[in-house]
Amino acid sequence: MDKSVQRALEKWPNVPANYGWLRLDRRGRWLIQNEPISHPKVIEFIDRNYLSDRVGRWFFQNGPQKVYVELDYTPWIYGLYQQPEQRLILRTHTQLTAQSLRNVWIDEFGDILLETEWGIGLLDNRDLVKLFACLQTQDGRPLTEEELDQFFSAPPTDISNAQVYVALLAQSRPLLAIRTEEVPKKYGFQPKPKDPKVP
Repeated sequence: MDKSVQRALEKWPNVPANYGWLRLDRRGRWLIQNEPISHPKVIEFIDRNYLSDRVGRWFFQNGPQKVYVELDYTPWIYGLYQQPEQRLILRTHTQLTAQSLRNVWIDEFGDILLETEWGIGLLDNRDLVKLFACLQTQDGRPLTEEELDQFFSAPPTDISNAQVYVALLAQSRPLLAIRTEEVPKKYGFQPKPKDPKVP
């Protein structure tokens, strides 16, 4: 959190929170009243002051005021970035670099979710092709195109039995199935925080 934000909180500790104003979409964009924010400095400010509370509500600390964020899916959106040495790195939409891959999920719509030390996040769908190159068998053999086609044409309930692994961040994790509605409960976040004062 910015020092200026901390000072504002100390000076005005009881400013009412804001709900339904800020949104995070499935590509990691901030939207105000459904309009994408485009100013780089504003985006950087929100990124630096993006936090969660004890009950899993994510918010942007805007000076003394909490601005709760409506999530289109998960609290983090991950992107894959190619490095000059052909190594892929994983970053959150707020530009935090992940070092630890804990779990990889695929939901019933084919979306990929990654759990790192930062938490659970949706992979930006523009990076799916990069991820496909990381898919392999348990013994480390890359999947053939035929195996890829067969895997992604399988019903979601069969995915967990397919023995497909994701090799990323120098780690290998099985690609497991999860249903969309299970994600918030499993990872303890509220996609649509509500004002407790509004019935």
